[in-house]
Amino acid sequence: MDALLARVATDEFEEGGIAVVQHSATTGRGMTLTIDLHADGSAPEHWVVDCENVRECRIGWEPASSLRFLSDHVLLAPYADAHVTLATRGPVTDARHAVADLWQVHQDLARDWFPLSAFLNTGMRLTDLLSSSAIVAEGPSRFIDAYQKVLTMNGTDAYTPWLRAPAQWRDGAWQPEAPGMSVLLLRPHFIVGSGFSARRDPQ
Repeated sequence: MDALLARVATDEFEEGGIAVVQHSATTGRGMTLTIDLHADGSAPEHWVVDCENVRECRIGWEPASSLRFLSDHVLLAPYADAHVTLATRGPVTDARHAVADLWQVHQDLARDWFPLSAFLNTGMRLTDLLSSSAIVAEGPSRFIDAYQKVLTMNGTDAYTPWLRAPAQWRDGAWQPEAPGMSVLLLRPHFIVGSGFSARRDPQ
């Protein structure tokens, strides 16, 4: 990935350059992207990016004004954090107020990468859920810790009955997540995975 990252770090790309996904293809657990880099009015450069182990992706055709390769991003939370279950004993003091507080702390963490419903129990209306004892959420520890603090402040006994290391369901069993997970970010597009490589296509 070093050559591609060095290319998009140049002044001519950072000052008005764009990246456009021209093609994507999946093979087993992997994915290949063909990306055109446009900078400074010159002919586009063609790059091919491979990811051997894709865990999540959102790919479209809108141009991206930046290309980043990160090992620390909120999109990695489901694959890097412990997976925690959050439950409550008893209702919150004011369910509507608690929902507003949950939304705010969720937005602070997730920005626009995960909807509020991503890790919450969607089997009931949230106000009804918070008006009783219930399993409220399951997900990455950074989100669950924040939710727990909010619900405790809203008058309920919020606790975490279950926790497991990050894992993926594969071949009929839970397998540890692959090490070295990263995210290729071409906002609003992304790939979360491991085993990334890139090469310039001279076509």
